[in-house]
Formats: sequence, C-alpha cells, structure tokens
Amino acid sequence: MKTRKKSFAGSRPVYTVSPVVEIGGYTIDKTKQNLVVGDVIPEGTLVVHDDETRKVVLVKTGKVKAIDSVDAKIVTLESNDFMNPNFAPGDKVAKTAGGAYASAISIVSVVDGDDGYVVTLSAAISGLAVGDVIGEVVKDGSNNSAFPVGTALTISPVEVKQEEILIDITANTGNGACFIRRILPIHAAQLSDNGMFLKANPSVRFTNSK
Repeated sequence: MKTRKKSFAGSRPVYTVSPVVEIGGYTIDKTKQNLVVGDVIPEGTLVVHDDETRKVVLVKTGKVKAIDSVDAKIVTLESNDFMNPNFAPGDKVAKTAGGAYASAISIVSVVDGDDGYVVTLSAAISGLAVGDVIGEVVKDGSNNSAFPVGTALTISPVEVKQEEILIDITANTGNGACFIRRILPIHAAQLSDNGMFLKANPSVRFTNSK
C-alpha cells in the first residue's frame, strides 16, 4: 500500500459558528475499523459516538471522481488539500447497503498520491458512476451490510497515529451549521428529508451555502 502523509494547507471554515464541543473527550475505537497511520481525518467527518465508552467510529465515505476505463475495480475518489477519504485495505464498501456482509466488496489497496486518491476494489461495484458516493459498510444484526448511523462530527483535523487517537467532536452545532459542501460526502439516508439535519441527531445542522 502506497500512501503519502498529508498536511492541510491553511484553513477553511467548516462551521458557520463554533459548534458545541462534547465535554470529556473521545478516542477513536481502533478495534472496530482499519486506519492508515499518517493519514489525516478531516474536520467535519461524520462519526458514531458512544457516550458510555467515550469512543467514536468514523463513517467512511468517498465521492467517485473517475473510474478506470480498462479496469472498473480501480476508482479515483475526490480529495483536496482540506479533506481526503480515510479508507484502508480490508474495508468493505458499497454504493447501496444491503445484502450479505460476507459477500460485500472490499478495498484491496489505497494509493493517496500525485494522481489522486485511488482505491482498488476486490470487484467492480455494479452501476457505479462518477458522482456516486461509496461508503464503508458494517454487519447488522442479520449479518447483512449496513452503513453506520452517524451521530456527530469531528471539530478539527486529526492525524492517525500508532498510539491512542484523541478526538474532539460535536453532537450539537448550536446556533450555527456545518457547511455540507466542505466535508466528506454524507449519504442521503443519514440526513433528514430536507437534508439539513442528521436523521439520528437533529441537533447537528447543515447548510448548503458554499
């Protein structure tokens, strides 16, 4: 696996006003997902947080920028100086959740280099097109694949380290909102019908403003 360490250039507001920081701090649960040391978790990344364990799991997503014309298993995802997906080899991904988890397509390799953020899949995703969003799937109670249900957002970029990863999150954007166009894509199923709130936590609000 080839990767390159990214440092975000400058700053770009992700929230219209400072969001409410969840007191007590959280750590990323490394036992529940694959992470690449040296990668950067962008500000505004959707997470599932557990108030009892004080741990979070990333809701990994990426928007398709290009599909290799010869091998449809090779997919380039959108990334820039401010955000990049956090996929890792072994992640199971899908365009639409459902179906047996055991047979879900997985990521074989990730190359985050000069040619963009490129993932190679174990098999082509049927019907995948430029502009689609793929996301990591997990096993539900019936052993089918499902997208994790996001409940909060990260507040600042965090580097993935070998040791414990501390992370600040918000489960309440207060009087402001998160610029949804400035963060990693969020599947429509995670959002309210009008796309302005998290379905699982309406205290997290979004704006379509640029």
